[in-house]
Amino acid sequence: MAVTEAATGADYLINLLPLTKATEGALNADLFARLAPGARLIQIGRGEHLVEGDLIAALDSSQMSAASLDVFRQAPLPADHPFWAHPKLRLTPHLASHTLPDELVRQVIACARALRDGETCDSIVDPARGY
Repeated sequence: MAVTEAATGADYLINLLPLTKATEGALNADLFARLAPGARLIQIGRGEHLVEGDLIAALDSSQMSAASLDVFRQAPLPADHPFWAHPKLRLTPHLASHTLPDELVRQVIACARALRDGETCDSIVDPARGY
């Protein structure tokens, strides 16, 4: 199912997509127009997913009633960026979590053992998939 089909009529859109050539710019005017009037966006994927001008236009026209953004095309967001002053936007710092040293060590050891044993590591990047 395409992103636009899944979003049609939605009251909320939460973006968690990986950034690939196919998803860059996916949060755009066409997608926003498919949402239910007054929909809300929670953007925690990647900054390059969002066409910033399209979001501002959707908020200003009330097609969308609000958005919460955790990631931006340019980070840190410049002090004069229009997002800072927009009344329908909530901006949060891009801080997914704190790394727990014990958990990180466990993951590294598990991956090293898997690779040693000729298996695949769960957290390995697959360039063919783009993430």
